[in-house]
Amino acid sequence: MERCPAAAPKRRRRILLCCVGILMAALLLFRFLPEGSLVIPIGFSFYSLQAIGYLADVYGGRTAAEKNLLRLALFLVFPITFLSGPIQRTDGLLAQLRGEKKLTGDPAERIRHGLFLMAWGLFLKYAVADRLGPIVGKCFTDIPEREGAVLLFGAVLYAFQLYTDFNGYTSIALGAGEILGFDLGANFDCPYFSLSMREFWNRWHISLSRWLRDYLYFPLGGSRKGTARAVTAILIVFGFSGIWHGKGLQFLVWGLLHGIFRGTEYLTEKMRKNPPSDRPVFRLLRGLRTFLLVDFAWIFFRAGSLSEAFLTLRRILFCFDPVHALREGLYRVDPSRAHLALQLACLIPPLVVDILHYRKVPITQRFEERIATPVRWLCYFVFTAFLLLTFLRSYGVSVTTFIYANF
Repeated sequence: MERCPAAAPKRRRRILLCCVGILMAALLLFRFLPEGSLVIPIGFSFYSLQAIGYLADVYGGRTAAEKNLLRLALFLVFPITFLSGPIQRTDGLLAQLRGEKKLTGDPAERIRHGLFLMAWGLFLKYAVADRLGPIVGKCFTDIPEREGAVLLFGAVLYAFQLYTDFNGYTSIALGAGEILGFDLGANFDCPYFSLSMREFWNRWHISLSRWLRDYLYFPLGGSRKGTARAVTAILIVFGFSGIWHGKGLQFLVWGLLHGIFRGTEYLTEKMRKNPPSDRPVFRLLRGLRTFLLVDFAWIFFRAGSLSEAFLTLRRILFCFDPVHALREGLYRVDPSRAHLALQLACLIPPLVVDILHYRKVPITQRFEERIATPVRWLCYFVFTAFLLLTFLRSYGVSVTTFIYANF
């Protein structure tokens, strides 16, 4: 593409479409192939998107074609991110590998902050997500006989399990990258405090959201070619996102649900003359509405099939008995109410951290300024010991892989 003369745009476009077509065909082949029929390259879903982004950037003149094959391979299959992201861009990781962009600041401070991020990611995974996982699993056991209130309880917990699991992986990846001298880009920004679906997708899986916007939504016309074209593009983008996540129809429905939510929001934004009220009570209601819509869609995301998702919804809507659920339903989830409450208490630290982060409070800076050095290092030691004990206690028993490693 780079060698094509400026007078031959059609040839450049044919090369781009051919290369992207090969990558998309391979992605769909691995996605819809029966399990066990072929060995699937690990992490292919992530680095195939990076490869498409690289091709599009070369085509658009946003980056030069990479002449060093090893550097290109390192960019596409970067050891820290190729399994579950964040999805890297040419103006980010590739520019850093070329030496065009470098991190500034004290290297020792960067390493210390990287270790802190890795420790926080391990805490989110082993002390939060892996504690919520068994509870969620029991809530969704024997769905035809499960109380609707218990299923709703499990759906809400699954939202936090998925968030802490994926955010935990991302924090570990970002911390490791920072230690090695790379800025890999944020992937989460307090998504459950979003006041709209648009804001949610600006805060959840940020690298994927931006990839879909820049390499799919904008090429489809975006909002430049009228309302109908924009809504159609939104549905296509979220439908693709659903197929990218999994081969079951439940993933496609999950993606289309988000497309409908976002498309409806886009239409009402166009018709609405006055901005929504900024009063706290209205912000709370808008935040609750957004979370409920997201959590409703998570039911399809978690379900093993489309029929299982619809059965779950039917039980929630028509077999909802919170009194019976409190008396007997939760007993089957965990016979000890005290133990269940202790397990749920693991949600407090990430919620507090997200609240402070959402309010733009510099947590690490405040911690360093207000806590004496010996006490601070004692806290580091206790936190590290807690992580080790949590991991060793669960090793070989309930330690699970990261959820997004399945996608």
